[in-house]
Amino acid sequence: GQKPVGDLLFEGNVTKWRKLANSIILQAALQLSKKYPSATGYAATEFKNALSNSYGVIETVANEPWYTYSAAAAVTNPIYAFRAADYRLSAQLVSSLKGDASAFNRTSNHTNDSRISVYSSNASLAGLPYGYSSTDLAAAGYTTSSKAQINAKFRAQTGPMNLITASYTFLNRAEAAARGWTTEDPATLLTQAITLNYATLDSHYTTSISSNAAAYAAARVADMTTYGALRVIGEEKWVA
Repeated sequence: GQKPVGDLLFEGNVTKWRKLANSIILQAALQLSKKYPSATGYAATEFKNALSNSYGVIETVANEPWYTYSAAAAVTNPIYAFRAADYRLSAQLVSSLKGDASAFNRTSNHTNDSRISVYSSNASLAGLPYGYSSTDLAAAGYTTSSKAQINAKFRAQTGPMNLITASYTFLNRAEAAARGWTTEDPATLLTQAITLNYATLDSHYTTSISSNAAAYAAARVADMTTYGALRVIGEEKWVA
């Protein structure tokens, strides 16, 4: 049959669209996990049906759907127009990525995560807490100077945006395994997820953090024993 025309994600590759559809079903099924928690329930059944579908799910960076914005009017990166000086990364995200022993670290992570160097304009700088006006920040003792901004790679006029990544698919599989829906190994899947997230950032933002992925992944697998698999997987979803 004739391939779709004007496909900005996969250039008419229907197999990749099918992988995307199956990957979205994994995510949708997990959204129903509180309503249908059983490994034999509706949500788990639909999850396993999608995972075992003959077309598969997104497992490689090459099969990820990314949209690259254009310099043409109305299709530029939506945060390109933001005045950089008015935006800072949150203290919560920065501290969590650095693994700081501070109140702003909202995760169980205590290992430096190299993704901070991709998200932040300067990995050595702190962020600012959520929800304050400039006046309230000053009253609380915070200054906006020398605080991390969003990396210019993310703010670029033609910067890319992912719709779902291979990493997120593996995180969903790790969560399903931790819930007892499948017989896959959560630790193995978490390792694959983190490795792929580092890889896709390198691929789409011209960075070089992948060599650090294995050590970070090993530390987070160890954290699963201390803090529980579902907590660590959920935190890694937030970061990814």
